[in-house]
Amino acid sequence: GSGPQPHSFMWNQNYNGNPSTAGGWVGTTNTGSYSEHTITFDLGKETKVTRLVTYQRGIYDNTSLVWTNANLSEFELYGSNYPSADGAWSSWDLIMTCTITKPAGSAADLLEIAKRGHEFSFDRNVPKYRYLRIKQKRTFTTAGNSRFFLAGIRLFENQNF
Repeated sequence: GSGPQPHSFMWNQNYNGNPSTAGGWVGTTNTGSYSEHTITFDLGKETKVTRLVTYQRGIYDNTSLVWTNANLSEFELYGSNYPSADGAWSSWDLIMTCTITKPAGSAADLLEIAKRGHEFSFDRNVPKYRYLRIKQKRTFTTAGNSRFFLAGIRLFENQNF
């Protein structure tokens, strides 16, 4: 975003849009040209994740940003238990490619859909991972491909899945 932002914003389910308070959003640095930005996080233990839900920037503070700008429209999700210290991709497994398609509807309908988040279910054969990495592929606005936004992420775990 406009400066360093705590990644804890992605987990707190508070999307009030103000990065200086308990809510907000996270954005990668604007490079001015297309780049496949990534964000990596440590789950703290090897975890059997079954679902991922992402939330767009703008769902509560600025509806003009929903379904546009640098909000993710396509990304890849990777997992690793022993990521390379140099960030090399050879230690990462592709879990899935996720696509968010803007549906038809009124502005109010689109906002409600965005507020529910975009849900992606894991295949049963995906193993436990400690580290997850999101790799940007596309955003809703071509100019926005120089960065990406996330207002939040929810992960669901089921050890028996």
